[in-house]
Amino acid sequence: KEHYDALAVCKEDLETMIRKLGQEYQEQVKLIQTVPGFKEELSALRIISEIGADMTVFNTAGKLCSWSGLVPANNESAGKKFSTCISKGGHYLKPFLVQIANAVVKSEKHPELRNKYLKLKKRRGHRKATIAICRRLFITIYHVLLKQESYNPRLQGLTEIRNSDQTMSVQDAVRFAQQHGFKVL
Repeated sequence: KEHYDALAVCKEDLETMIRKLGQEYQEQVKLIQTVPGFKEELSALRIISEIGADMTVFNTAGKLCSWSGLVPANNESAGKKFSTCISKGGHYLKPFLVQIANAVVKSEKHPELRNKYLKLKKRRGHRKATIAICRRLFITIYHVLLKQESYNPRLQGLTEIRNSDQTMSVQDAVRFAQQHGFKVL
């Protein structure tokens, strides 16, 4: 029991030291805490300690995801595809994001992430769907820190920008409507 009490005291000391070191990043911590799954201050500080608070270092969100190891590896030679597992990197960050993604998709508080997970899980399986949600959360953190704006769940499904100059044939429009659940008469 004394050993357990000593460990609890050490843990409290470490947490206070981490919070004291993270005082200068309070604005970024508050922004990250608006993202689903990052309600605790220590979770947000862990993300900041891994990627930093300045997102201008990474040109795009894809480069940040690539750096953290959340993108599929491209292992192809002479037209033959080999492994498409996720790339190496982010040894501390990836398991942390996987835990958060698993908690977020089990909760019904964030239907935009849960529905995306369930849709991907049908086609790709649990592991790939979880990594996709991790990547989505990480991209959200990138944009929150880059734009200095809070998380907006309404913008989650609007990542695809549609070109207004596109034209569509009648057959394509009918097929599109049928794929989205409409009955065409």
